[in-house]
Amino acid sequence: MISIPIYDMLMLPDVAFSFKADMIAGVKTDEIKVGEDVLFLMVREEKERANLAADDIFSIGISGEVDAVDDEGNVRIRTKERVEFSDIDVTPERISVEAAICPEVADISEEEKKQRFEQMKGTLLKFVRNFSWGMWARSMILHWRNMNEITCALSGYLSLSWEEKYEILEIASERERYDRMEQAVYEFMEVFRVGKEAEDAQEETNQQAYRESALKKQIEFLQ
Repeated sequence: MISIPIYDMLMLPDVAFSFKADMIAGVKTDEIKVGEDVLFLMVREEKERANLAADDIFSIGISGEVDAVDDEGNVRIRTKERVEFSDIDVTPERISVEAAICPEVADISEEEKKQRFEQMKGTLLKFVRNFSWGMWARSMILHWRNMNEITCALSGYLSLSWEEKYEILEIASERERYDRMEQAVYEFMEVFRVGKEAEDAQEETNQQAYRESALKKQIEFLQ
């Protein structure tokens, strides 16, 4: 079992994450094997592994399994279930915990989840058309398979604190989690849209000022 402390990264079930093997503290690269079980431990603040204490670890984390390891030291881990930790023991050399799968409140149908995911995917595809990086983003979006992947992939751009990201993982109700994820992604798009409008308006103002300045100089030259 590999235990990996995580800070300020939204992690949810059924999402593949990639890591460099040498960045997984406390684990030797040659010990990471396909099929190895993993526990992601959410920590309250950013600390070196050797300085962590049991109280630094939130009670809810997520399990996973090593999906692939390549010759360049890249490790892909697919997350599985939300888990609750107990009997946490932390030493500079290792982290030992007991983990029990958290019950899910299945209060949303698979059909509704699929419909909301497809709607969000379509909205994102339309949204990225307005940006220079839209073609690159489009290829990423087309590969996403569920709402969890969308939200985790955009985690670094969302207007959420670390505590708010952790709260999404903590939620047992699937419907409430979906609502929170949708809200965060729509807010992300709105912030980017407003920022682009302001940038475009500033560019237009600068171009107008340049044209006026050029015209003034031409008039002065002709006089």
